[in-house]
Order: sequence, then C-alpha cells, then structure tokens
Amino acid sequence: MTWDCLKYGVVFIFSTNGPNTVRYRLRQNFKQNVVLQFNDPMDYSSVIPGVRKKEPSKAYGRGLILLDSIFEFQTAYAYKEERMADYLKIICDKLNQICDYKAPRIPILPEVVSEDVVSNFLGKMSTIPIGVEKDSLDIATISLNNKFMYNITGEDISSDTSFIKGLMKNVLSVANTSCLVFDTNNILNEVTYDNTIYSKDACYEAISELEKAFDSEDESKTYVCFMISINAMLNKLSSIEKSKFTTLISNCKQKGNIKIFIIDTIDVIKSISFETWYKGNSDLSEGIWLGNGIANQFTLKVTTNSRILRAEVEPGFGYVIKKGKAVLTKLMASE
Repeated sequence: MTWDCLKYGVVFIFSTNGPNTVRYRLRQNFKQNVVLQFNDPMDYSSVIPGVRKKEPSKAYGRGLILLDSIFEFQTAYAYKEERMADYLKIICDKLNQICDYKAPRIPILPEVVSEDVVSNFLGKMSTIPIGVEKDSLDIATISLNNKFMYNITGEDISSDTSFIKGLMKNVLSVANTSCLVFDTNNILNEVTYDNTIYSKDACYEAISELEKAFDSEDESKTYVCFMISINAMLNKLSSIEKSKFTTLISNCKQKGNIKIFIIDTIDVIKSISFETWYKGNSDLSEGIWLGNGIANQFTLKVTTNSRILRAEVEPGFGYVIKKGKAVLTKLMASE
C-alpha cells in the first residue's frame, strides 16, 4: 500500500521515535526523511545517507533534511500549542470543502456487506446491489429493468435469509416500489418492512395484492415479488387455485411494473423448469447461487470452468450468474 499509494492520491506520513523502529524494507518505500535530534549522533547516517559528521545544533526543534543537499532546519508551531489539535481539525475541514479532487476509495472485501458498502448503487432498478465480487472487489449488481423473472437458488436457501432480507431492503430503496413476499414456510420470520405485504402458508394475501397490481391501470408503481419455497406454496393451493395463480404469473409478464424473484432449492427449480408458467418466463443463464454446490447441478446454464466452481465457498458467499458466467461474490447481509 505504501509503495502504490501515490496512484490513488494517498500520501503516508510516518512518525517514529527511533531510527530502527521501521523495518528496512518498508523504509525503502519512503523517499523523503525528516530527522529531529537523536541522542546518538551515529543514528543520523542510518536515516540520511551522506550525512557524515553533520548534526543539528543543540537547540529545541532543530533537525536535518535531505533535499538537493543536507540542510538544517528549525521547526515551528503552526498555532498556539494548547489549541493545536483544534486548529488542525479546522484546517482539514476547510481543505476538504475546497478540494474538488479526492482520492478514490481503496476497495476492500468487507467483513459484512452492509447497506453502507453499497450505498452508491441504491435507488435504481438498473443497479440492485447484490454484494462485493471477491476477486475484483467491485460491487456486484443486477438489473431488473428488462427482466420479469429472476432465480435465486442453491442446495439450501434457509441458511441465507440475511441475504434475502438485505436484497429486499435494496429493492425497497427504489422510489415508488413495493414488495410482495410469498413465504410459505416462514423462513424470513414475518418481515415487517415498510411498503411490504408479507404472507405465509398459502399466501392468499400476497396473491390478492398481485391480482390488484395486475388489474391496475396505474403502472407508475413497481411491484417486486419474492416467491420463496414456490413449490411448497403451490402444493397448498387447490388445483383450480394453482391453475389460476400460474396463469396470473404468466400474464404479469406483459406488465412492465411487476418483477418476480423465484427463490427455492435447485431441486425445485429443476422440477418446475419444464412447466409452462416458468419455462416461458425464466432465463436459466442468469441468477444468484447461494453457497456451495453450483458445480454439482446442470439446471442453471453456467459456462465457468467447473474446476473453479468446485472450490469450497465460505459462509456468506455465492455466485452471481450473468450470461452463464458465474462470479464468486460476498453477498449482502441484512443488519
């Protein structure tokens, strides 16, 4: 970091109280050294080359610096000593206000991908934040602008509820958006976010709201459906109710303001992949995979080298799949 810092507009200033407190290899990254008085005159030469027998005068605040030659200097207080900290804070605040150019943020892989980490990408359907890509450290996003149905799957979805809740909050950051949550098995434990309709068991309330959204002529509001454990929900409906509901899903595609996340295990996705209501609306080369096991399935159309995908994935990670390419990503987590 100290070697490449100037690329990012960062300058490091180290202060030490001895000539050997910074390791030799690290010290090579610092081209400018300023030396105040040492107790041992031999120490000057270990910091400033060519100093020979030159040393600063025995006066408080004297020191040596190497420019085009070795110079002796006298330090001075920038302000009253007892108010120095307050003065420096004011100067820093003023410089921060007048400086147009600021160093870009150095990307890191955070311990938790919170709302603060992805805040610059919130508020738009074209950049719904998902997490942070492990290799590039870029913010991973998906676009719902031109998509009607989107898959979120894995070998087990019940262990990644924090991600689903975080994704829901990100969706709700888009103005004039509501979420309809179909959570048959109650794995989210009845979320109570604003602008959210939550249903469990047969999800009749959410179904009713979806019907109202479909029938409404006002398309200024966007409805995003989180259909969790979709197969379990369909099994709770009568054959007539199931037929009516799946027909409703297919018809909703013509409404540009209705989006659907299908969230279920890969076994369920495989079992419904040939059903008309799903097959005609879902793109299996796009989606989000939670946790391990992506290399063990053939339902999602993934073109990434299977050797890479077989590597063990840490908790909280998954893959964002775009046009068949799977990118390992540290996923959002709800606070």
